[in-house]
Order: sequence, then C-alpha cells, then structure tokens
Amino acid sequence: MAVVIAIDAGTSSVKVSALNESARTLQSASLETKVVTDGQGKAEQDPVEVWKSILWCLRAVCDGLGDLSVASIGITNQRESFLLVDSRTMEPLTPLVLWLDRRSERFCETLKDQGHGPRVTELSGLAIDPYFSATKAKMVLSDLREGGFDGPVTLLTVDSFIIYKLTKQLPLTDASNASRTLLFDTGQMQFSDELVDIFGLQGLSLPQVRSSFELVAVVDQEIHPKLSGVGITGILGDQQASLLGQGCIQFGMAKNTYGTGSFILVNAGEVRPKPSLGLLVSIAWLMPDGKANFAIEGSIFACGSILRWMRDDLKIFKDYPEASLLAQSVSDSGGVTLVPAFEGLGSPHLAPSIRASLTGISQGTSKAHIIRAAIEAMAFQTQDVISAINGLLGSPIDNLRVDGGAAIMDILCQFQADQLGIAVSRSASLESTTLGAAFASGLGSGVWSTMEEVATLHESDRLFVPTKSKSGPRSRHERWLLALEHARRFSQHS
Repeated sequence: MAVVIAIDAGTSSVKVSALNESARTLQSASLETKVVTDGQGKAEQDPVEVWKSILWCLRAVCDGLGDLSVASIGITNQRESFLLVDSRTMEPLTPLVLWLDRRSERFCETLKDQGHGPRVTELSGLAIDPYFSATKAKMVLSDLREGGFDGPVTLLTVDSFIIYKLTKQLPLTDASNASRTLLFDTGQMQFSDELVDIFGLQGLSLPQVRSSFELVAVVDQEIHPKLSGVGITGILGDQQASLLGQGCIQFGMAKNTYGTGSFILVNAGEVRPKPSLGLLVSIAWLMPDGKANFAIEGSIFACGSILRWMRDDLKIFKDYPEASLLAQSVSDSGGVTLVPAFEGLGSPHLAPSIRASLTGISQGTSKAHIIRAAIEAMAFQTQDVISAINGLLGSPIDNLRVDGGAAIMDILCQFQADQLGIAVSRSASLESTTLGAAFASGLGSGVWSTMEEVATLHESDRLFVPTKSKSGPRSRHERWLLALEHARRFSQHS
C-alpha cells in the first residue's frame, strides 16, 4: 500500500495526514497555532513553535502507521507569510510575519503614489498591498539593519522554512508560493531583480524555485526513522492545493475555501491572464517540464475569523454548531448587515483603509440575527468576487466547489447558491488543502500518474441548488452594497 504524508501548515493550525492511494486518511494529527496581534495591524507567529507543532504531528502520524512505509511527503502552507533568517546559520531573525499583517500600509501607499502599481501588477500579477510579502519584508529588514544586524539575510516562505527544517538543505520553494511574494515574475517564472529593486530589497537572498511536482529534497534521518530517505515531492500554496484537491484541473473550474479568510480560485489554463482591477493572477502549479497552469484569484481577508471573533471576543456562542443553529433559528438577518473589514477589504475591492461596520440594528435584533449577518457576509463577499471573475473570463462560472471549516454549515452553502444563482458543491472532505498536498506529492513520486487520475478521487458531499426567487438575492445584495458604501464613508471620517 502506497502511503503519502501531507503537511498542512495553516494560519490557525497545523495538520499532518497520511493518505493511501485511494486518498483515504489513515492517520492524522493537528495542533492549533497562536497568532500574536496588537490591534495596530501586527499579525505574527513564533516560527519555532510552528515547527515544534509540525514535528509533533509528523511524529505522531508516523508512529501510528505501524508497518506501513511512506512513499513521499507533500507540503501545503499559508502563503505570503514569511520570516527572515541569518543566511549563514538559517536561524530565525524575525517572527513569522503573517499574510494578515497590515503594518506596511503606508509604504504601500507611497509606492503607489510613486507610480509603481501598474508595473508591479504587470510583472507579478498581484497588486501592491500589505497582504503580500514584499512590503513587509522591507519593513522587518529595515528594522533589523537599524537594530545593528549587518549579516546576510534570507527570506523564507513557510514551505521553504519547513523544507529546511526537514532536510537541512538549501532553501527551496515552488512557483505557486513564490508567485505570492510580489517579487516573482510570473511571465518569466523567476524572481525579478526589477521587483526586488522597486521594494528596496537589494541583497536579500531568496529561495530557489522548483516545480510543484518533483523530488526537491530528502528528509533528514533525525526527523523519524520511518521518514529516513523519504523525498519531499510536492509543494503547493494552500489555496492552489485546495484547487487541486477539489479536482479543478480544467479551465473555468472554480473553488472557494471558507477558512480564516475566503479564497476563490478559478483555473485559468496555461495562458497567463491579464490582471484585472481587484483580481489577482497567480501560478496554480508549475509542471516539471516548465509549463505553468495559472489561476485567477479573489482573496477575502475575513471569513471564519468573523465567527472566531464572535465566539472568543464577543462570546455570543460557545461553538460553531451552536452558531449554525442560532443562524437557522431566524429567517433572515432582520435587516442587519455586517461588513467584516477588520483588516480592510480584499478582492475585488482592495480597500485596506476600510474598517468593519455593523448596520441595521434595532431593539428587535438578537444575537441570532448578528450571527446570520456574519454568515451572509461570507456569501456576499464571495458573490462580489465571482461577479468580477465572470467579467474577466468572458463566460460565467456555472458551479462552485466549496470546502473549509465554515462550509460544514448548510445555511452558508444554501445562501451562497441562492446569491450566485448557480449550484454549490460541497466536498466530502472539507480539508481539500490536505488532499491537494497529498496529490502534489503523489504526482511527484509516481503514486498517481496524471492530473486526471487525481481529479477522479474528488468526492462531493452535497449539491446545493439555488431557489427560484431572483428578487430576494438581488435586494439582499443591494443592501450589502449600501452597507459597504457606508463603511467606506465612515472610515474616511474616522
């Protein structure tokens, strides 16, 4: 029996799973990871603690495999997040700076005022925004230099950090992760000196870029006896892994992952699309023969984090099943609209300065209405992204495959289908990122032969079809747009 191990290093947790050739999970282990924030835009993690969590999960899974041997390892990870290390020792010089971190907003505005925006988008497919690595790398590198450190520095993406810790080999990443740094030319498939210069990162070392499905390194024997000599043969950023795990291997196939944020990706094929305002173009995966598959992406900053805020800070429910039941106890949000711009708004609005708002509250508003408004906000944001992508593709998306923790809520999936007017297919496995990492590794090691073969392993749990009413979804979305405009204006005067 062929066994593939998938390491999934997310924002809120790390998970390690062992899967067989039928993509069935044999063993898994996970641990939550702590995010440090300060209310001023900072979002960081301790890289040492993240690594310890991964190592614990990896060893627990290996211990549970008995006599089964491991064919290969795949890695998927939170993208855009990074740390800086001493190039000589590979020891961390900074915390893990997360994609959620917004502290470089002012630097981003300066670069845009200097006219760099169009050229950066042309080369990278992305927009100048704190969401991506480059501007925050400049921020923490400057802090290091001002603090007196004058040694050589290397930027590690999360996958390259994990690979180094597993293998002690030189930093490596794949094209899907490199394409999210703002430093990668997605036309030339290499880091760009011009982009490095624009962001003032001259002298910063970057990982070597490899394809997504190939043997890149061999695990050090000290990690676990079962992994001695086992190859890392697949690497994908988490959302690209989800795209593969959802079986979206053909042009126009779309998925949404309702995770900490919400990430809508559409397979754009082998021809690099022209970036469009509010949408991003990334590399879905790079084949060993050098051919790339691209993805059009809309990134939403707040999704599952909305419910976590309500649970942990507002304490209006104890767990997610209770939240789902409360939301279903009311027929609608009672006129309440939540704009969850806790860290600004992502695609297609790309408005980092907007802050969250809750409007339409009356004396009749209950916590059930507020929870319902939070769930509806997830769907409205997705609707805005899908509408923008449809305009770019030229042909409308006719089915949306969904996964992620929040997708377990029937009320969200049905409301999403109603708002989009298309079928929403919920995956049988809500951990498509893990599946994608396993598929990437298996393709790289020969467990599976073709993309078509792994796509057949995707299974749907339930299909949600839209209701016949069109006026209801339209009026609800109009109210959402009004709330967006209110939040925009209020933020301008606050």
